Amino acid sequence: MTYVRRPWTATFQLFAMIWVAGAFAACSAPLAPAVSSVSTVVAQRAPGRNLLYVSYDGAVRVYAYPSLKEIGALGGFAGASGICADAAGNVFVPFIYSEGGTDEFAHGGQQPIAFLSFFYGYENGCAVDPKTGNVAVIGGYGGNTIYATVYHCKTHGGWRIGKSYKIPGFYSGKYCGYDRTSDLFCDGITSHSGGFAFAELAAKSSSFATVTLSQQIKAPGQIQWDGAHLAIGDAGVSPSVIYQFSVTGSSLSKVGETTLADSVQVLQF
Repeated sequence: MTYVRRPWTATFQLFAMIWVAGAFAACSAPLAPAVSSVSTVVAQRAPGRNLLYVSYDGAVRVYAYPSLKEIGALGGFAGASGICADAAGNVFVPFIYSEGGTDEFAHGGQQPIAFLSFFYGYENGCAVDPKTGNVAVIGGYGGNTIYATVYHCKTHGGWRIGKSYKIPGFYSGKYCGYDRTSDLFCDGITSHSGGFAFAELAAKSSSFATVTLSQQIKAPGQIQWDGAHLAIGDAGVSPSVIYQFSVTGSSLSKVGETTLADSVQVLQF
C-alpha cells in the first residue's frame, strides 16, 4: 500500500485520495445519458498512465503517479469527499448537489460516462466490489434516512437501477468498503455530536447488521480491503491511524495498525 503525505495548513483541509492504474475493461455505460450537475474542468486524457486522484474542497485533482505532477482536475462538485475506483481505473465521485448522485469517469477521462442517482442526499463515500464490479454508495443524514445503495454491473456493460439498504443506528453515513467475499462494511456517526457506528451487509443478506469493534475509533474514516485484512481509518486522532482487522464471518479481530505520521483528519487512503 502506498501512502502519499502532504502538508496540512488548516484544520478543515480534508483530503481523500485514491491511486488507480491504467487498464482497459469496465462496467461503464450510462444508466441514463450522463446528465451530471458537475462542470468538468479536467485535465488531459491519460490512457494507460498511473494516476492519483485527490478529492479536495469540492474538486478532484489528478496527478501523474509516481511523479505527482498535477495534470488537471475534475471540478464543480458540491461536497465531493470520498472517491473510489474499479479494476479498470474508472473513478467514481459521489457528490451533494440537489438530489445528488455519483459520476463515473473513465480512467483519465474529462467528462462523466455515467451518472448513478442517489435519492437520500449527503452521499459521502463509495466502494467497488472487486469480485462482482458492483458499486456501493453511502449517504443520508439525520438518523432515519441513512442508506447504502448498491448498483449492479450488467453482464454486457452498464448499470442496473440501484437497490437501497437502510443502515440502523446511523445518524450520518460516511464510508464503505467490500472485503474479498463481497461483504459490505459501512461506518458513520451515531448522533449529531459524534460517536462511531459500524455495520455489515453480508453478501447474501438483505439487511445490515450492527457490528461492534474491539478497537475504539473516534471518527469514521475510509474502509478498504488491503488484500489480506479490512483496513479502517480513524480520522479523529492526531496523527491519524489505520487499523487492520481480520474478518471471519461477521467477526472482526484487530491484527495491526499503521500510524500516519505528521497527519490529521485523514479521511481516505
